[in-house]
Amino acid sequence: MAPLRVPPDEASGPLVGGGGPVRGIRPSYSDPRVWAAPGDIVSSPKTATQRLDSVIATVIQPFNDSVAVAAGQKKPGDWTFERNGNKYGIDQKYIRLGKVSIPTALLALLPINTTGNPVVNDRNRAQSQLHSDIFSQAQRGMNEADFKKAVKSIRERKERERAAALTSSDKKTRPADEPAAQNPVNRN
Repeated sequence: MAPLRVPPDEASGPLVGGGGPVRGIRPSYSDPRVWAAPGDIVSSPKTATQRLDSVIATVIQPFNDSVAVAAGQKKPGDWTFERNGNKYGIDQKYIRLGKVSIPTALLALLPINTTGNPVVNDRNRAQSQLHSDIFSQAQRGMNEADFKKAVKSIRERKERERAAALTSSDKKTRPADEPAAQNPVNRN
């Protein structure tokens, strides 16, 4: 019998998995050869002046918005800004995305009007259930009243038909012009 041949060592890692004839790597999230750890967010480096400008703009922007509203340059609820001749943000009528404007009425169609308060959710659910119960019982009451009314009218019609049938059958069995039969009396 021929001896078992071991393949040549082609892997670069240490012997893993409790030994064996083959060297290699075991895939895991901790192995940097398989999974690169997430690094810092890569962006273009800013100069000290640009960083200072970003900080000041973040702090001063709310003040600038308030001054613009007070001076009549902006309307309250207008959170737009202009860049390169295009408006971005949201105002009373539109969501502005540069050259594209979407009516804010479409926001009402999005499922974002739910509240995170469980007490309010339970109260709204209970009120909705009460409303639907009251509506269905009122509808049921109307249907029942209509049913009783229909049954009553059918009974009255059937009674009239029976009464008419009885009077017509009496007329057929005993005509009015025929004299009543006389019983002979024994006079002995």
